[in-house]
Amino acid sequence: MLATPAEVGRVVDGLGGYDALLGPEAQRAGQLRNKDDAQALLASRALVRLLVAHLRFADAGHADRVQITRTCLDCGPGDHGKPETDGYAISLSRTRELVGAAFGPRGITLGLDVERGEQPEHPGVFAGFDQQVLSPAERDLVARHPFPDRTRLALWSAKEALLKATGNGLRIEPASLPVLSRTGGQADPDGQWHALDMPGGLSPQRLFLCWIHAGETHLASLASSAPLPASAIALQDLLT
Repeated sequence: MLATPAEVGRVVDGLGGYDALLGPEAQRAGQLRNKDDAQALLASRALVRLLVAHLRFADAGHADRVQITRTCLDCGPGDHGKPETDGYAISLSRTRELVGAAFGPRGITLGLDVERGEQPEHPGVFAGFDQQVLSPAERDLVARHPFPDRTRLALWSAKEALLKATGNGLRIEPASLPVLSRTGGQADPDGQWHALDMPGGLSPQRLFLCWIHAGETHLASLASSAPLPASAIALQDLLT
């Protein structure tokens, strides 16, 4: 599920606001200096609760009853790390303009990542991107690609989703996780799953990756330990 922070905000307003839905967790947004970042944080954390409430209670209005826990591999339980809830595998992601949530059956692992599309003022995504993020084979493929920055962002999104699924995040060097050479050089939102073996020591050892449609201005990737059918849900579907 993908939605703008404004769309989520309107739904949450009808349920009493973010403080009522998220409780003390809503206070974390106040730690962010940028207002758009704060709204995106609130919206992403609300969206996953709305989704789980729809699934568990058949009523998104019970989102305040959904309990989300997070566990950081370094810090243990707390306010950051891989999110979990009873009965479902979940993941969430955000940019300032778009937030996303994904769910699957209990027992699998998920990672969702959403990225803002390439900007003309940021050629190469950021200085040193290729060396930090891409494997040698990916650097060669990107150098020959007709749309190199979009491919760079698709790879960044894919690696973020995969490492979210393992729970490691950027503790693992993205360049150590080859993606593009294992998908036939393609990075398109075609809904096809690609099997990838994770570097040694990561669990699960095999994950499946697909790029998903996220509109004209964003890129998104979904990683899962099982290549289950994936389909989009509209925010308004939660309210019917």
